[in-house]
Amino acid sequence: MKNNPVQGLLGAMVTRSRIELHVALLAHFAFALSGCESKPIEPIREVKIEMTGSDFKWNSRYAGRDGKLHTKDDRLAKEVLHVPLGADIEIVLQSRDYLYSLEVPVVGEKEIAVPDLTFSLHFKADQLGTFEMPGNQMCGYTHPDLMGTLIIENQEDYARWLDAKQ
Repeated sequence: MKNNPVQGLLGAMVTRSRIELHVALLAHFAFALSGCESKPIEPIREVKIEMTGSDFKWNSRYAGRDGKLHTKDDRLAKEVLHVPLGADIEIVLQSRDYLYSLEVPVVGEKEIAVPDLTFSLHFKADQLGTFEMPGNQMCGYTHPDLMGTLIIENQEDYARWLDAKQ
């Protein structure tokens, strides 16, 4: 049987097929795993948020990846503001009904919102953490829905939050 050319040929063919299968599987897994690499994200350097006071609460609209407000990639939020560490933040304040004020004590900023007028509040997000943002309707009563939270988070967490479905 050692000199049987058919068996030698079949054995060589089977061995070659096994090698080709192993190479194909390795290539497939290598390709699949290449998508699992952690790709560095582009740092977000500026964030624009529009906050509108209405019916004793704040509604927030974030400019999405395009950096423009009122486009299809905007992100809506309510009581919690997310911003990335190291970014320049602009909060555009508006009101639909009353005079409101927003305070961001961690950065020493405070601004008002007035119907038919627009005011802006600017700060640099330079400290990780979760911070209170007192808000008031200027009638003198405290409205719990105006109390907010500012979360300054790392770039990766902010990008995940911004890109998540609402």
